[in-house]
This record gives sequence, structure tokens and C-alpha cells, in this order.
Amino acid sequence: RTRCIDIDHMTEPETLLEELKSPLGEYKVAYREGRRYIERIDAVNITDRANEVPIKNSGAYIITGGLGGIGLNIAKLLSAKGNPNLAFINRTAMPQRDKWDTILSQNEDKKLCDKIKAIRDIEEKGASVACFSGDVSKEQQMKEVINRIKETYGHINGVIHAAGIAEGNLVGELTQEEFERVLAPKVEGTWVLDRLTEQEELDFFVMFSSAITLVGGLGGGPYTSANAYMDSFAPYRSIKRGKTLAIDWPAWENTGLAEGEDIDEEREIFKILPVKKGLEAFYAALNSDIKQVVVGELNTEATVFGLGDFLPFKLSDRVKESFKKKGESIQPVSVKKTKEQVSTVKLKGKVNSNYTEIEKKVAKAWKQVLGYEELDVNDNFFEIGGDSILITKLHSLIEQEFPGKVTIADLFSFSTIAKISEYIDASEKTQESNSSAADGDFRKEVFELFEQVEKGELSIDEALNIYDSLEVENG
Repeated sequence: RTRCIDIDHMTEPETLLEELKSPLGEYKVAYREGRRYIERIDAVNITDRANEVPIKNSGAYIITGGLGGIGLNIAKLLSAKGNPNLAFINRTAMPQRDKWDTILSQNEDKKLCDKIKAIRDIEEKGASVACFSGDVSKEQQMKEVINRIKETYGHINGVIHAAGIAEGNLVGELTQEEFERVLAPKVEGTWVLDRLTEQEELDFFVMFSSAITLVGGLGGGPYTSANAYMDSFAPYRSIKRGKTLAIDWPAWENTGLAEGEDIDEEREIFKILPVKKGLEAFYAALNSDIKQVVVGELNTEATVFGLGDFLPFKLSDRVKESFKKKGESIQPVSVKKTKEQVSTVKLKGKVNSNYTEIEKKVAKAWKQVLGYEELDVNDNFFEIGGDSILITKLHSLIEQEFPGKVTIADLFSFSTIAKISEYIDASEKTQESNSSAADGDFRKEVFELFEQVEKGELSIDEALNIYDSLEVENG
């Protein structure tokens, strides 16, 4: 288990020691001025806290990643609220405007054509759009771009930082170059944008983070880290420079990173977000005093909730109660057996091809979760398609065959059919051995009670009380 303990300079060593000795109930704990804080996911009604930010027709609004699906939709929203000047900053430069008609007529690049159409649609509503190219993580490039924006529009009203790279790799295979490439736009990019606009009297500084920060994901370490930085930067900047907001988005419906993707909602913590609801949530959050918000409707049927106490976040009592009122609940994953699930699977990996009954039962569970007709008992679950979501299904199936023998943590530690089967076998043998030993110890303790009564060291009542406690301990 991993824990995060955030302390300030006023936290005493004794306090930290007590926290380290406490049961592993909280993943994230913070101490501030002697007070202990824990984190909960709570519902918030931001419509009741509206303090509308005016969208001005002078100055400019910067949108990094403005040509992405979400960025363009946000731009359309702003254009509907006024006649703003929008400055899009993207790594890839847009073609010159005098070439747009030709590009549209040739229709060879659908994504580029869609961007051109979207910009023209925004401008038809009264807004103006200017496209700039540059790497948001490079200070000198951004300095030149922002100077050009200020030369054109005079000043900057607000910043919406929507740029990002959603890549990743398994930690064991992750290179420093891969890690830094993903962090750059969200970490260095955030810092650069803030530094270069610190003299501007911004109405807002908004960062587009991700709901992945709640739970992470296999291969998603760099992207999770990058977004977590944004979440932490929001309250920091709010203190120093004014209105700052980090919005942790789930997957938008066929938009942004989810465009053209067939998303399995069962594996998502939040339900797929319709564009209309996403825009409504953005505008409501923008006009509130919130510094960080996770947008979306919790998906109570998501398999990730099968991780139970292994989840690095917890829901507030209010959220849990709201589910009860709606007749919903978040339960560990349960998988019903079907004819397909109990069908045999071809095994390989042993020289003598002699597989134990435990290995065969475990392999069936793997087959149901991963779909393979043939499995090598030495294959690593996470290297052939498994992840932290699917492992909850696997645990549920193995629990049906071997109740109480394996935890989810064990499946992470023993990630091959051979290793987890050996672990289960050893666990069963240890349990049998402990049972025999426990019976012997119980009898020995009872005889010792009789001897103490005979010697007058215990009364009958005292001996009976001790005997009752021994019975409870030994079942």
C-alpha cells in the first residue's frame, strides 16, 4: 500500500510518527497548523454560487490547444456569450487563411477541414479568431507569441490552458524522454503561461486537468502526474494572483482525446460526458469561487469500484447517501458464472504439460477476463492486456473458486498463473497446518487451566471466563 502524507513546518515529528503507525485507512492525509485533513469526493451545486465573469470584446482570451475538440467547443461557448477575441495557441501551425478555401474544396484532410469550419462558425457569431503556433512549455517561444497577441489586442483577459499529451508507458519501460514529453505541456506549460501573464490583470486562469488523477491507470503515470500538478497549482496561484481553476474532465462524448474512440464506459469512473453538459459545467465552474472541480456523473457500475479499499479516493457520506436515495450503490465487482466461463482453456509453459487443478481453475478466470483460448502459465497478466480495472473482475472470479484465499494485492504481486496458483496452494496447506496446530494449542491451554485450578491459582469462575475467551479465539 502507498500513502501520501502532506505536512507543513508546524507538524511535530510525534504527529507524523503516529500517522505512520495508524491503520492504512486513508491514502491521502494533510496536516496544516496542527490540524489533520482527509480528502473526500463530494457533490457541489455550483449553480447556486454564480458570480458571472463578463466576456469582453476588447483584449484577448488565450486558449492553448484551442484547435482540439474541447478547445473549439469552449471557444464556441465564449463566442455565444459575447464577441471576444480568441487567440488559439497550438504546436502545429494552421495554414494561411488564403489557402482555406482550397483545402476545403479538396477535402483531403477531414480533421483540418473540420477545424477551418469550426473557426468560421465561431467568427460568424461575432468573435474573432487568431491562430498562433508554439510549444507552450518553451518560455522563449511563448514570450514571442504572447507579445504578438498583446501587440494585436492590447492586453489579455483570461487564459484557458487546454493543451496536453495523453501518452504513457509501463513504469518499467518508461524512458525519461517519454516522461518529460508528457509532463512538459501541463507542468512547464502551466508555469510558463503564469509567469508570462503575471503582470496582466486576468479575469481567470483555467487549466484543463483530468479525472485520471483520482485513480491513475496502467501506463498512465506521466499523464496522471502532469494533471496532478495542475490540480495543486490551482490553489497555489489563487493565493498569489487571483481567480484560478483546475477542471478535471472525464471523457467527452466523441470529443477531444475520445474523438473516434470506442470507449468502454464500464471501465470509466464517470459516465461519458455529453458536450452540452460539459459546456454547462465549464461555464458554471468559471463563474464560481471553486479552485478545483471534477466534472461528471459517477458511474456506479464501473468495474474500478471493485478495487474497494484499494482505491486512492473515497466518497463523502453525502454522495453515498444520494446513491441510496436513488436506489443505487457502489459494490465490488461480481461476475456470474456462465457456460462460456467454465469452458476449458489450453495451457502451455510447462515442459511436462502437467498442470494442477488450481492452475486450470485460475486459467479459466484469466480466459474469461482476457478472452484468450490459449495461455502460458508464465505470462504476466499486465503484459498481455490486463490492467488495474480488469484485475477486479479477475479477483471476483478467483474468489468464487478459492474464497478468502487471495486479495487484489496478491494478484498484483503474483501476476502469472503459475505464481498465483503456487500461492493459493501454499495458502491452503498453511491453513490446514495452522488448523491442526491451533487445535493442539487449544487443548494445551485447557489442560493448563485445569492445573491452575487444582493448584488454587485460579477459581472455577475465573477459569470458565478464560475458557470462554479461548473458545472465541479458536472458533
